[in-house]
Amino acid sequence: MRANESGVDEVVKVAEKKEKKREVVEGEQERIIPVLSDDENARAKLMMKMLSEVEWNSDGSYSGSTGDALSELQKKRILRKFGESEPLAKPISVGEMRMYTRQKITPDSLDFTGEQDAALISASFYTTFIASAFLALLAEQYLPGPDYVRYTVTFLAGSIPFAFLLSGLSLPAVLQAGLILIRRASSKQFRDRLVRHEAGHFLVGYLLGIAVESYRANAISNAVQFTMKPASSIIITNSNNTASTNSATSVDPDEMRIDKYNHEQLDALAVVSMAGVVSELLCCDGAARGGYADLAQLQALMQRADPPLESREVQHKVRWGAVRAYSLLQQNRNALDALSLKMATNRPVPECIAAIENAHEEDQQF
Repeated sequence: MRANESGVDEVVKVAEKKEKKREVVEGEQERIIPVLSDDENARAKLMMKMLSEVEWNSDGSYSGSTGDALSELQKKRILRKFGESEPLAKPISVGEMRMYTRQKITPDSLDFTGEQDAALISASFYTTFIASAFLALLAEQYLPGPDYVRYTVTFLAGSIPFAFLLSGLSLPAVLQAGLILIRRASSKQFRDRLVRHEAGHFLVGYLLGIAVESYRANAISNAVQFTMKPASSIIITNSNNTASTNSATSVDPDEMRIDKYNHEQLDALAVVSMAGVVSELLCCDGAARGGYADLAQLQALMQRADPPLESREVQHKVRWGAVRAYSLLQQNRNALDALSLKMATNRPVPECIAAIENAHEEDQQF
């Protein structure tokens, strides 16, 4: 009987030692990583404090290595969503792309041909033509004053369509900027579409662990600037047109540097590139407008693949990029909404990151 009691006492003592050891370990973890507590408000305050301690430039971009800074915060579990996802790339057909997205993503819905932009330019030209003809007629009939003044005004009004065509041929960027300014000023839906587009790029890049330096969602030229170190670089010397591989960050004035990306990096870039137009599809009544520009930029990056990609492989990456972007944006819909609100008011990048991290997602069914 005494032997049994002593055996029980030994078991109890061992259990107590293990429990004390576990409490010590958990205490150390809480001391090192305080964000693992259940108090989400305290975690949010700590996250904003840590983000504000990172050195930012006045334009909202990092002065140092963005990726290193965010990765360090991710390792400390202060940022939980940064780099939590992967491209998971695989070759798929057009039919599989339709199936995975429940027919929401098709080559036509992504606006890869740019037909909608062309239709907009055509409508703008005909509107300009009719308006200028009407103004010229009014000036010729009713403008008071000498005849030469009336004829000059009529001639200038009638020349407006030709100026429109000339600007489109010689300065297309200026014409596009003017049309964007007009649409932005006259249409709230267009402004929301631009913000949603850039928010899609921002969010998916962040989830894939590609650091965001800065963004512009309310300017003529909208863009999200990411930081990704190229796999290699080729230096082309202008004097003798020779090329060599170089990992240096600086290039002589007589040389041109071309960054190369491996296939894994391009898988991630494909998802990020397609995220903008997919975000439009999800949030703007199933209609997208920015697919042509994103595809052109992605194809330019694909040409820097090392080793080079075949045409068939490029098509597979573009299709899967759209499918994976669709999945990530659906799974993080609340984060997309919160981020869009921040970007619509030009909030700093740290606040945008905090909006992503603080968003709580519900389970999504696909």
